Amino acid sequence: MFSQAHNFRISGGQFNNVQGNQYQYNMGSGLDKLNPSYQAFFDTDMGVELSRSFCTRGTRTEVLDRILAWVTESNLNDNHSGGYWMSGMAGTGKTTITMSLCKELKETHGILAATFFCSRQIPECQDYKLVIPTLVYQLAMFFPDFSALVQNVLDGDVHVMHKKSSEQIQKLLIEPWGMQKDLHPSMRMVVVIDALDECNGIESVLGPLVSAIQNKKLTGLKFFFTSRPEQVIEEGMITKITSTQEILQVDEFVLHQVEYNLVQRDIHTYITDELHDLSLSQEQLKTLTNLSGKLFIYAATVRRNYNPLVEGNCYLTANEYTESLSGTSSQLVNPICK
Repeated sequence: MFSQAHNFRISGGQFNNVQGNQYQYNMGSGLDKLNPSYQAFFDTDMGVELSRSFCTRGTRTEVLDRILAWVTESNLNDNHSGGYWMSGMAGTGKTTITMSLCKELKETHGILAATFFCSRQIPECQDYKLVIPTLVYQLAMFFPDFSALVQNVLDGDVHVMHKKSSEQIQKLLIEPWGMQKDLHPSMRMVVVIDALDECNGIESVLGPLVSAIQNKKLTGLKFFFTSRPEQVIEEGMITKITSTQEILQVDEFVLHQVEYNLVQRDIHTYITDELHDLSLSQEQLKTLTNLSGKLFIYAATVRRNYNPLVEGNCYLTANEYTESLSGTSSQLVNPICK
């Protein structure tokens, strides 16, 4: 094959020997038609600038335990919700918690089925049209029967990738998922979508997806969502019974309502661990912890831009820092103390 050829490379295709020296080369076949966003996977190497971090050892344990309790709860319980929404203000550590959750689900429990980490910093991670194809692609990698059924859909409907999210959810997710032969009702696999508020048009996905979860059309799958508490996200999580009555279709946990002393304890642990090489005094560590309030992003920015506290300088409070989040990180330290 390719007699006397040298110094070339071909990737992303499949060769089939037809007759003698004749070959067929198929491009873009199978699940590649889904065109998933690999950068949205939780364990993709995003480089130094865009890297996603995990929780410092010994921090956010109460939060993670609460989520894992929902994960391990039986699907056979009629009152159990197949969806869980962790909402929280900017800077409260949602993505870091979600990264640690994904690691735990994958490495310890082996039940992480698919992830999509939305991000305003990465074009393909803020495109709602890629969410369902990316999740379906990962599920297909995990479940062979589902993979074959999805490929049948892709082969039979060449336009499915251009349809609305609601139709893709029906044809690429709900229908093939329900047609699997060995789908056990007690199975628990988890799908994670982080930072919904950073994905443009996510409401087009969220409404029909949450509806499918609530109506138990995705047996064996649990969906964990995170976002800031924005109205468009909340609207996707609820069902209107009447003009004045609404029901939340998923379990909700409000991260910024965690007890202040627990958050402060974790932030102190984080700062102590991350700044251990600077030989800070206990008083300095306490000052930085107090200034952080409930904002882990404040503590993380201190870690990246630390300047020793000196007479005549002090850090902005967490509230002041929140107001300056639209500015640069250098605004964290200002000569406001005389």
